[in-house]
Amino acid sequence: MSIAQKKNIVVLGSANVDISAQTPVFPRDGETVTGDTVLVSTGGKGTNQAVSAARSGACVTMIARIGNDFFADIPRALYEREQIDTRFVSRDPDHSTGCALIEVHAGSGENRITVIPGANMTVTAEHVAAAEAEIAAADILLTQMETHPDSIQKFLELAAAHGKKVILNPAPALPIPDSWYPMIDTITPNETEAEHYTGITVTDDESALKAAGVFAAKGVRCVIITCGARGVFCAEFARDERGAVTPVFHARILTYRVQALDTTGAGDAFNGALCTALAEGRTLVDACRFATTAATLSVTKRGAAESMAKRDEIDALYNRFYHAGKAITPMARRLAQENGLFWRALEGTGENGTVTEADVKKAIHHPMV
Repeated sequence: MSIAQKKNIVVLGSANVDISAQTPVFPRDGETVTGDTVLVSTGGKGTNQAVSAARSGACVTMIARIGNDFFADIPRALYEREQIDTRFVSRDPDHSTGCALIEVHAGSGENRITVIPGANMTVTAEHVAAAEAEIAAADILLTQMETHPDSIQKFLELAAAHGKKVILNPAPALPIPDSWYPMIDTITPNETEAEHYTGITVTDDESALKAAGVFAAKGVRCVIITCGARGVFCAEFARDERGAVTPVFHARILTYRVQALDTTGAGDAFNGALCTALAEGRTLVDACRFATTAATLSVTKRGAAESMAKRDEIDALYNRFYHAGKAITPMARRLAQENGLFWRALEGTGENGTVTEADVKKAIHHPMV
């Protein structure tokens, strides 16, 4: 995909340095355990998601704060390597760079994380306002809950003012003011976070739809609940003139099974790739397939931001798992390539489901998000 075809994503979020230790068992209170390896890398949900979006094919602008310490050079160097716009990444003179202490179980790949926010909590509404032109020009916006609430509110307000769609990853599960929900287009909790916000334990599609309905009643249009190895549940809702909310559709997206090495950052891989896919005009279901593929690949590598998958990796696994064997005519393929269209997501109307030139033209003129 050429630079001219890439979509613009603005990410408001955290910048951390992660110190990960792999251990055969998680220590109990007061217990010392000898670990196997230690890894110092870049993390923070905002940074992980920005790298995921960039590697999956988007042009990314980051809004963040780093500290006045030697850790600060680590995320900056990563942003430069990933060609992420850092004009709105600033230093705070009085706080340390955010840090995460991570224990990774050597057997299961599961993790335990302690986060020290540091400079992340010094991102203000003024820092966000400085990026208003980039927000106004973005194709989609993404944030989490690891910066100061005032910065998130300003981000949502500017998005609403400029008619931009915002994806909120509600992690960690901190309070969300009711006034925020109508400004959020898509919310992406995991099962634990969904239960925290809705009071509904998510165990199957029925309970997931009930939980999604709680978010929709507060003003959110799309709800995506990530369920680990059980895949992803997504739902879209419509609101009538009286304010009544009804589901337009809901679906379960299965995941490609792999041996997990390190699950740190898997949710962030999902959210970053999701933004890229939605910005490119994919349907909600197909965007979730693409994002699930990115998350699957991330757990096969150690680290957080460094484990994010690249576009060619995602496309290869996506094609093998979701669209193996789909065919396209030569003229249709050329037209799709010229317009940066991911044709494997299209429903073909030709013989044996072959994607035709008419299918590609329809997708170009009538993209679905």
